[in-house]
Amino acid sequence: MRTVRHALSLAAVVCLLGTAFVRAQSKPGAKGADPVKRGQSLYAAHCVSCHGQTGEGDGPAATSLKVPPSNLTRITQRYQGFPRAKMADFISGEKYAVGHGSREMPVWGKKFSATGANAAAEIEALTRYLESLQRK
Repeated sequence: MRTVRHALSLAAVVCLLGTAFVRAQSKPGAKGADPVKRGQSLYAAHCVSCHGQTGEGDGPAATSLKVPPSNLTRITQRYQGFPRAKMADFISGEKYAVGHGSREMPVWGKKFSATGANAAAEIEALTRYLESLQRK
C-alpha cells in the first residue's frame, strides 16, 4: 500500500512540475488561433507527463502508473479511422478511461468537463491535436 501511495505521489509531483514548466514557457492561444496549435499547448500542459512528448505513452510519470498510458499515435489504427466524438468523450470524462480516474474526477479535474471554462473549444483543439499525431 505504501508503494502505491509513493508511486501516486511521485506521479502527481511529476504532473505538477510538468504543468508549471509548460505554463512558464508557453503563452495562451489567441482567440481564433489554429486549434491544432492550441491543442498542442493543452496536450503539453495536461497530457505529456503520462503520454509523453510524442504521444507514445512514454511520459516521465508513465512508469509509476498502475495502468500504462495509451499510445495516442495509434488511435486511428485501433478504430479504423479517427473517432473524434469518442476522443472528445474520453477527454471530457464522459467515457471512462481506466488511467484517467473516475468519470467524476479525471486526472486534470474539471478542466475539460462541461462545467470548465471554454471546455468545448479546448476539447475540440485537443482532439484535433491528437488526430494530427496519428501514424499513417
